[in-house]
Amino acid sequence: MEVLANGTYQLGVHIADVSHFVPLDSAMDLEARYRGTSVYFPDRVLPMLPEKVSNHLCSLNPGVDRLALSVIMHLSRTGEVLDYSFHKSVIHSKERMTYEDVQRLLDGNLALERRYEHVLPHIRNIARLAQIVQKRRNQRGAIDFDLPEPLLTYDESGLVSGITKSVRLFSHRIVEEFMILANEVVAGHLEENDIPGIYRVHEEPDPMKVEEFSEIVKGFGLKFEPRTAEPVEFQKFVASIEGRPEERMLSYLMLRSFKQAKYSEENIGHFGLSSDSYTHFTSPIRRYPDLVVHRILKAAMARRSQPALSVAQLEAIASESSERERLADQAERELFDWKKMLLMEQHLGDTFEAIIIAVWRDGFVVELIDYFIEGFVPVADIPDDYYQLDQSSHALIGRRSKQRFRLGDRLTVQIARVDKLLRRAYFVPLLARKRSSR
Repeated sequence: MEVLANGTYQLGVHIADVSHFVPLDSAMDLEARYRGTSVYFPDRVLPMLPEKVSNHLCSLNPGVDRLALSVIMHLSRTGEVLDYSFHKSVIHSKERMTYEDVQRLLDGNLALERRYEHVLPHIRNIARLAQIVQKRRNQRGAIDFDLPEPLLTYDESGLVSGITKSVRLFSHRIVEEFMILANEVVAGHLEENDIPGIYRVHEEPDPMKVEEFSEIVKGFGLKFEPRTAEPVEFQKFVASIEGRPEERMLSYLMLRSFKQAKYSEENIGHFGLSSDSYTHFTSPIRRYPDLVVHRILKAAMARRSQPALSVAQLEAIASESSERERLADQAERELFDWKKMLLMEQHLGDTFEAIIIAVWRDGFVVELIDYFIEGFVPVADIPDDYYQLDQSSHALIGRRSKQRFRLGDRLTVQIARVDKLLRRAYFVPLLARKRSSR
């Protein structure tokens, strides 16, 4: 990144040129297409491509030359893309740095400032530009769920010992902002030049789902009545609940009201990012659609008369890749849930603070606060009363005691049993400790 004399910026995003090493329709390409994506389990990765390609030939290691596909963007002082160009390039990385070290540098760690003094001015400049780009994206209405992700911890013997929160640093955001920007520039180029491509699309949410979410929000004394199905309406609500006890739960429920993003040969925009054109270009090592987009872009750069792939081929790849992504997500989730049940099995009889995140006729679902573990409280296991569902208040109400278990209530629960096969933990509430978060 370079700050130009007139105060504008030149930003280069350089992505490993995986397509150079993975020819179209080769055995390696067909296997990558079949896999669709790398799969990330808690303790291992099933890569889309062989290790020699992903960790060596295409890994941007410091001190060595690597082939890349580069997006060079000229940005205004406010982060608007004024111009761009694409290049086949060779890059020579100076340093391989962790997100934690970059964050400590930005926070003023003197020891690291001395260690990285040769790149420190550059890091500070890219951090300033990332803030500008982020502000511009927020102004157009992009929705940002800043929710921590769970990480499993293991003991010396390799057994699950606990769960911690991942920390999202501003150094992570720097990379995120520039990757999103590069993806948008590539998508816009394909669309503006009528080049058949693969887009990452996210449809508007179903109005019925939005209405259901609005009704839930009312139960918390909050208001969410979007006048239009515009991302900015959702963004404003997310900002309004920041720091509230129910922030995580309501953000989670809002996400569930959205449709799932997918790949498509037809561009319909990306609702969550509030983007007219979006694709996946920046991770060809671990996502097959990115590899395809690289081939499409290189063919366009070479001014070939025929597109790299036909629309019918792109439609098939988009459908396959969307399905593979869903299967990978499911596999990751199932193994993660199973490992969480192994942890819960070690704590049978223990008590935890929880929040109710769903209420049904036969019981309610809780999430253990700070543990990211969901479990079920069967209504049949709640002693001394008969509970009925009041749909209007999203609550189970005791017929005799009038005891209520409402969506969003916080309570203390005890682990009663664990079903590892179904990956489900069962809890019983300690009634004397229940309290409302409203």
